[in-house]
Amino acid sequence: MQRSPLAHRFVVAIAFAALGIAGVAIWYHPKIANNTSPDQAANDAWARAVWQTLPLSDSSDMDISANFTAALMHAKSKAPIYVSFGDADSGPARIRQLFDEVVTTFETEMAAEVVVEMERNPRIDLGDEETVYDQLQQTMETSYRNAFSSETTRTKFEKLATAFKRGSDTSITYYLAAIAEDPDYLPAWFRLAKYAEDELFEHAIKGFIENDPDNSLPLYILAAEHVSKGDYEAALKSIQSGNRKPICQWYPAPLPKKFRLRYPDDEAFREGSSGSLVAIEGSV
Repeated sequence: MQRSPLAHRFVVAIAFAALGIAGVAIWYHPKIANNTSPDQAANDAWARAVWQTLPLSDSSDMDISANFTAALMHAKSKAPIYVSFGDADSGPARIRQLFDEVVTTFETEMAAEVVVEMERNPRIDLGDEETVYDQLQQTMETSYRNAFSSETTRTKFEKLATAFKRGSDTSITYYLAAIAEDPDYLPAWFRLAKYAEDELFEHAIKGFIENDPDNSLPLYILAAEHVSKGDYEAALKSIQSGNRKPICQWYPAPLPKKFRLRYPDDEAFREGSSGSLVAIEGSV
């Protein structure tokens, strides 16, 4: 039996998520206290991962992935963590990383273009300050335009713009994994409908409407999609249908209900040999 492209994407999503967990698990072995239950261990690791995605954090992608992976390894209910993992890949830490990549790429391209322009131009009489200034200005302006319009720089800008507008393919993969874990988990349907495109959007919005029949929000999302395609009549019908629903429910980022955070959470502290302790116990 040949799978449809959408069914294939679901299979790929589950395989991707499973391989990601297995791969990071090989590298990262979380230590759990004897008196810590699996659910508590999952919530603690999840809380650390979310903490690391905050804008002021300097945690690496590997550290964030390791804590999400530890949470998934121990959690009974994995769908909320998959959604949180997906949100992180389009969240502040990810946006900061993409922005840094844009800046680094542009600087590299700019430096290369300056070298090309300097080699292309004839030698300048350094005794003529006005000529030197004009030549350098022209070189910098040309290099700036070329660096900005280079394919490498444009690709980085497009990734950043997509993350702002539509999230990332990795985010969508984790939302699909969440739905596979729990087909009734509405925050995953909401995000998939919000970020997906084309055939996957059609599936996502249908699933969101069917699983949340009293909520007007999926119909308003559908209306926005109709507007983007210029189908204003269909958009109006979707809005009118949404207006007849009893609620408009938005699904914020899922968070662990009870968790413990420790700072500093470095290797020395985990070994118990050193480190001052700031323990945070929280509930949501």
